[in-house]
Amino acid sequence: MTDRPFPLTKNRYFPHKHLRAADFEREQTYSEQKTAAMNRWTLGSGILTGLEVCPLGKEALSITPGLGVDQQGRFLAVPQSQVVPLSALPGLETLTGDTAFLWLIYEETCFDPVPVSGQNRKQDGAIREETTFLLTDTHVSLWDPAEQHLIAHHLLAEHPTLQVYQMLPWILPRQGTVELRLRLRSFEPETVLLQLHYGPQLIGYVDSRTGKPLEIDQTLRIPPGETVLCFSLSPLPDSQQAGAFSLPPEQLRLTWKQHSLQPSAPLTLQFHCSDSPRRELKTRLEHCALYDQPGDGPIGVPLAGLRLERTSLSVELCSSFPLRANRACSGWIETRLEDCMAYFGPPQPVQPQPAPEPEEPQWCSGVIDLPLHPGNRDVIFYTDETPHGLGLGQVYMDFGLENTIPAVNLREHESDVLLGDPSLFAQASGTYDCPIERGIRLHPQRGTFELAVRPRGELRQEVLHLRWHAWRAGPEPQPPQPAGTLLRLEPDLIRVKPGDQVLFVPVFTDGGSRPCAFYVASQRDGQVDRDGAYTAPQQPGVYQVWAKTCTGMAQQVCAFVLVEDGGQL
Repeated sequence: MTDRPFPLTKNRYFPHKHLRAADFEREQTYSEQKTAAMNRWTLGSGILTGLEVCPLGKEALSITPGLGVDQQGRFLAVPQSQVVPLSALPGLETLTGDTAFLWLIYEETCFDPVPVSGQNRKQDGAIREETTFLLTDTHVSLWDPAEQHLIAHHLLAEHPTLQVYQMLPWILPRQGTVELRLRLRSFEPETVLLQLHYGPQLIGYVDSRTGKPLEIDQTLRIPPGETVLCFSLSPLPDSQQAGAFSLPPEQLRLTWKQHSLQPSAPLTLQFHCSDSPRRELKTRLEHCALYDQPGDGPIGVPLAGLRLERTSLSVELCSSFPLRANRACSGWIETRLEDCMAYFGPPQPVQPQPAPEPEEPQWCSGVIDLPLHPGNRDVIFYTDETPHGLGLGQVYMDFGLENTIPAVNLREHESDVLLGDPSLFAQASGTYDCPIERGIRLHPQRGTFELAVRPRGELRQEVLHLRWHAWRAGPEPQPPQPAGTLLRLEPDLIRVKPGDQVLFVPVFTDGGSRPCAFYVASQRDGQVDRDGAYTAPQQPGVYQVWAKTCTGMAQQVCAFVLVEDGGQL
């Protein structure tokens, strides 16, 4: 199959035409190229379903049944579960380090020999389309060629056990916000504490939280696998030369265990600014060269990252993790655009708008794949901060574990969602051996959320599929409140560092002031004086400050204080 099939060539038939082998090959190639072009434009490339990788001890891998599409639009099918010995994988002996990517590759096998007319020999008369697995070094590219027309992916720094990629859309908004993301790919066998210093310079854009140029100094807990960090940027008004990006080597530094990592050279880029980034991104995507191949990667579907350990006699498997960024999808163009638009925040209004009419109840749902690692008993696993799609403000959420059950003789697989304790149910797609605690943290001011799970025993699953639901209830009629009602403390939610001071002010319905008594539950929750001046404790955590009216009918309200050490709870 050629990399660039257009214009297509097909046979022209007419009565008494003499058909040669080349004519039949042209007919076959024509159908293959049309199907491949449709697959690339509707599905993209990557994993469609299944193809989950799980270690079997230190010597083999288990791959579940599934389907993928490679960069040439060919289907890659694994019809039944595969157990592949590590020593039998092609590419193992050519690896240069102790980390690797596992790929699914297209392969053809000739069979069914038939006699050749007029000659005393045979040739295979059929070709079976199959797949095989391949190991490569981790420096090869995993990004879909077309996706690179939407988002600038750059490898900032690389270590044998850690890779740091930066991602930012090529088209930046002149209004609203945009996310700059770092993808950390850790091949360490356990969670590590990582000190990150990151100070890029993007002309015309500032940190949305501080209003200053972005500069990050944080200590992070990085689990094995892929972790995505998101930083919101806002444009400055009337900025000249907006979109010029630079990252000097001294402005990126990562330290963990006994390792330290910095870029070897500066990174400079030029981004384009637009009032309508979606329209321009769609134009770029529709005019991209879909058949451009990754620079140094094989033609196939990457399935997992592997950490290996070499001994004097063999190579053993330490751990594996899924590569979440590499998924194919139906409705490919629109879905890729929606993924890219997740980088952008809501547009900022040019002038104050009247309050909108109450809306009908809204609902949204999605699935997050949460990688686990061996030794997961009583370990808390967190998802990345994720937009729920219902905008800013208070929403309600719940989530459970989603299982896909193979359905015989049906077009689609069945699925169910387990809420509460999943160990109470036996599933055709796998049983959970222990209870799992669940938690949700909402960020109403950003319209995002985080999920957390803690297995109370050892789980065999490598990935949990978390199905979440978010909804916004319709407005409920509220009785009128009398004048002088204590409504809340201002601020009612605030993030501070240990030892910081905050002044809390009671807010009443009539805008007046009345004497209130301030208090906290215990000494460990900090100190608050009679004027509402609060001093945060030294221990990070979530605390409450209470206020109670001193006259009339007793009323009390509380505010929440999130004490963070170094920017992380």
